[in-house]
Amino acid sequence: MACNGCQYTISEFLTLIRDECKLNNFLNVHNVLTDEKICPKCNKSCKFNPNENTFQCSTAIVQSKGHKKRTRLACGFSVSASKSTYFENSELPISEICKFITFWVCVNFSQHDLEEEIKWSSLTVVNWMSFCREVCFSNITKNSEKLGGNDRTVELHEVKFGKQKYTNRIIQGQWVFGGIERNTNKNFLIPVLNRSKETLLEIINEWVLPGTTIMSHCWKEYDCLNDEGFLHQTVNHSKNFVDPDARSHTRRVERMFSDKNDDVHQYGQQKSHFANYLAEYYFRCKYSRLVDRLHNFFICMADVSPPKGNQHGEDDD
Repeated sequence: MACNGCQYTISEFLTLIRDECKLNNFLNVHNVLTDEKICPKCNKSCKFNPNENTFQCSTAIVQSKGHKKRTRLACGFSVSASKSTYFENSELPISEICKFITFWVCVNFSQHDLEEEIKWSSLTVVNWMSFCREVCFSNITKNSEKLGGNDRTVELHEVKFGKQKYTNRIIQGQWVFGGIERNTNKNFLIPVLNRSKETLLEIINEWVLPGTTIMSHCWKEYDCLNDEGFLHQTVNHSKNFVDPDARSHTRRVERMFSDKNDDVHQYGQQKSHFANYLAEYYFRCKYSRLVDRLHNFFICMADVSPPKGNQHGEDDD
């Protein structure tokens, strides 16, 4: 039976993971673990052993040798419950991984804080932070939805994340293009190589519905938007923060970028990881209530690596 939307506080979930049976049930209903595995020898359902966290086959196999009396032997097949799941390649206890996920998803601990709280090595913490961001990234790519539409407004902006060189005032870093829909706060953030008309227009057409009122600053590459099926309004930031005539502004999207910039400086600015950093931010915005995050994160985790209950596992004996 699938979970329809549980809401755990941090303290409630940390209490739950101390009980192995309750934790296994939570992971089962979120489809992270399976409650059934099939024996590859007998093609029968295995029984779960909570003490060893394994599935074991208890089917009796009848054997006979020549004219000797037939004997009944237990099949003996056994496989870890984490086999063919998201946890398969980790030697860490599942409860410890879930504790890490709780702090990463809900508390947004820094790497140093996670190392101290979980008592893991720096490399282990970095790897699991990366795994968690990959879950967020997968969720975005599979569940993205377009913004705007008739009578809706989307603010667009582009920012270069990076560090300024004091000698020549050049900012070295990564350009990011994004938008936010007013009233709903649905948004997107996309790393881009440049701010050319072709680059920005391709993303706008992918993420914003025709008929949307788009508000942006007076960047020349946006001048084509009225010809592309959008209603375009601008604000000249060199003169006003809010256009005195149309009352257009981009304060929401600028605030969104400002918040994200703080997070990126916290994590680092490796371009190869930038899309995952943005995905983490997007996930936290999408599920802004802490009690919603754990449920949705584990649902996303199961979507990335659904358990395979009938896949032939290795005999642990």
